[in-house]
Amino acid sequence: MSCFVGTSGWYYEHWVGCFYPSEILKSELLPYFSQHFLSVELNNSFYRLPSIENFKNWHKKTPPNFIFSVKASKTITHYKKLAGIENSLKLFLDRVIFLKQKLGPVLYQLPPFLKKDINLLGSFLSELPKNLRQTIEFRNFSWLDKDVFNLLAEFNVAYCVIDLQGFPTCLETTADFVYIRMHGVAESISYPDEELKKWAGYIKDFLRDGRDVYIYFNNDYQGYAVENAKKIKTFLDEIC
Repeated sequence: MSCFVGTSGWYYEHWVGCFYPSEILKSELLPYFSQHFLSVELNNSFYRLPSIENFKNWHKKTPPNFIFSVKASKTITHYKKLAGIENSLKLFLDRVIFLKQKLGPVLYQLPPFLKKDINLLGSFLSELPKNLRQTIEFRNFSWLDKDVFNLLAEFNVAYCVIDLQGFPTCLETTADFVYIRMHGVAESISYPDEELKKWAGYIKDFLRDGRDVYIYFNNDYQGYAVENAKKIKTFLDEIC
């Protein structure tokens, strides 16, 4: 089984000097990032759908074994709230396929105001392509329910495990892979070693259970996400 460790995005100006070399060009950020990590979560696609040329360029600038996980447009999840999304979903997927073999899981992050609706979820899942790995991040407690988990498992869609202040940590597995997002207590705080070791232990168990794992750090302040991603890779090398 494989574990893909990375960060939520790579384009942060405040990473210049603490991760990126001070004189680096913007065009060199992704190639430099891909020298240190084999995966990244595309986060800007949530706010604005990148062009076909963007996806082609990202594919071209990264090594053959690099993996992009991609966050789906908020038009699908926040504006249309999973209903009547056929055209929006097609537009999104018609773009991301230009990542070709480097396309990893697609992430759908639901808004906190969207409460559990098992029929809505079932209808949405039935519209998703079967040939892609996909994961759903819930932000409302009402979705943390056995019926929801069973439905996700039926479609082999992963429950997105999140570490987020004020939200329960649920290690439920509903697909042949596990997707983890490390938001932290706050995006401006680094994870302590003991916390990272605990998560490395969880990942070890997922891998032993025969599941690939994707984990991304979203605490981008002062490059903490990079530091934490590097550190958990070290801990995983020690125990796996």
